[in-house]
Amino acid sequence: MEALRISDFLCLALLIFSLVGYLRNCSQNGDFEGFPKWFVPCLILYHFAISGISCFYILNFGGDSVGYWNLTADLSQNAIQWMDYWGINTFFIQWLNFFPSKILHLNYLTGSLIYSCLSALGFAWLAILVRPIYLSAIKHSNFLSMSFLLLFFLPGPHFWTGIVGKEALVWFCVIGVARAVFLRKIFLFLIVLGILIAVRPLLGFIIIGVLSVYLLISTTISKKQKFVVLIFILATGILCISSLISIMHIEELSFKSLTEFSVGQYQFLESYNPGTLVPMYEYSIFYKLLTVGFRPFLGEIYTFWGFISGLENAILLVLSIGWIPLLFHFSGDRKLFFPILAIYAGIALFLFSIAQSVNVLGIMIRLKSSVIPFMAIFGWYGWFFVFQKRKESRII
Repeated sequence: MEALRISDFLCLALLIFSLVGYLRNCSQNGDFEGFPKWFVPCLILYHFAISGISCFYILNFGGDSVGYWNLTADLSQNAIQWMDYWGINTFFIQWLNFFPSKILHLNYLTGSLIYSCLSALGFAWLAILVRPIYLSAIKHSNFLSMSFLLLFFLPGPHFWTGIVGKEALVWFCVIGVARAVFLRKIFLFLIVLGILIAVRPLLGFIIIGVLSVYLLISTTISKKQKFVVLIFILATGILCISSLISIMHIEELSFKSLTEFSVGQYQFLESYNPGTLVPMYEYSIFYKLLTVGFRPFLGEIYTFWGFISGLENAILLVLSIGWIPLLFHFSGDRKLFFPILAIYAGIALFLFSIAQSVNVLGIMIRLKSSVIPFMAIFGWYGWFFVFQKRKESRII
């Protein structure tokens, strides 16, 4: 790897000072009010520490991340100039990286810090969005409130969003969409949704579906506004589907074409003889979802990385059982029940899409990283209501 240059150090300083300044401004505005003083600083430091480990892993064991930065992950476009790289998926990542990589000649480590700062901002925004849940938890139990904070320190999401790659952008955009909807910032919404569709069209389509359910039952906007927004969502959904068809190199979305795509993907990955290959074509739909969502199981892969992934998946499995009581808790609240149900369906569809295109556990771990925090938080919230009811019944 090339040595860091003066431009790298200047960029590093600018990134760190900008992030710290922004977070300090958020703190002064009361966005983190109620959280322990150590929480946000420790979360950001932890994120960058895991990012450093992730860089070490990629540089020693390989991965697409370096190719994304060097613009060599996909050379099929024979691109030379900046706009030659324009496209979706991998092409879009390389188009984004052209200026800092080829013009500024920034080091891969600097590029990883750029992406890591974006994902760190995503974790900070997530904390702001779910702060009401924490404030509710701390009123009932110190143990539950502390366990909620620990959800932010699951290593997988930090590991895969802390380097140059799609996962960092996907994570930032998913949280950005949620924040834009919450704050009703249309420009931010359009920007992050557009980037998400360019990087991962299916996830963009899923988010549009969830948003549609939310808007249909919302009482805070007029019927005319709903109509305009739904027209926009319909047009964006068509864009997502066309982008998805382009990425998959199929002529149409049909059961036959999707099956052929799935078989082709499995065979392509099998040709590399990966160590964590699993026979996905033999599994039922339920076990496919279980495999993507919660494997490798603890003790299934006898390496340090396998142990960490197995432990995280074990925690995630226990937490995800809480999805059921959460749904029952809000069953009488139409405004919350259907959006939560739509989010559940969206996560399941996303995991299923991974199952239909990937039969390697290592790749599954990376692809699902952007939804792990949501799986954990929704599951924890369900368990919170379970413990709350048990405590109330004991008092009675």
